[in-house]
Amino acid sequence: MSLFPADDAPESDGMRVVCLGVQAPGTARGTALALTKLGATVLGPGAGGGDAHDAVTRGLIASATHLHLGAVDASAPEAAAALLALAREHGVITAADLGASADQAAAVLARIAPLLRHLDVFLPDAAHALALTGTADLAAAGAALQARGVGMVAVSSGVDGAVVIDARGVTRVPA
Repeated sequence: MSLFPADDAPESDGMRVVCLGVQAPGTARGTALALTKLGATVLGPGAGGGDAHDAVTRGLIASATHLHLGAVDASAPEAAAALLALAREHGVITAADLGASADQAAAVLARIAPLLRHLDVFLPDAAHALALTGTADLAAAGAALQARGVGMVAVSSGVDGAVVIDARGVTRVPA
């Protein structure tokens, strides 16, 4: 993946794209597309290491308000943890989602466990949340993930909406 400034990006509600991660055609989807359209800086799978990590400068992080690592489980764990810690040092709100299939939960949890304490928001889907925690209830799964140091866990559940778990408790959000 290579990064480049997006100086010609259209303004959107006072925000504009500052930096875009470029991947092979057809790989950007879901959260990455939505965030890009809102004017966010988007780094795709692998954002926590290699060329992308080197390209994200302290200045860019220091001037950001939010950092979202898409498919954080595909990132190099140590590099992603360093990137998230740096963001938190600068008061940047951090978030991440997963890319691997839920049937790889044990390996995924081992990879992302050190990162969770650096996340303000973790965005697993229902299958991932249940598989990662071994629970049968979305609120319990979210609470188990939050207990690992995440500020807020928002578990999406398709047509059933989402369950948000934070310091205030559990909130169910309709689709």
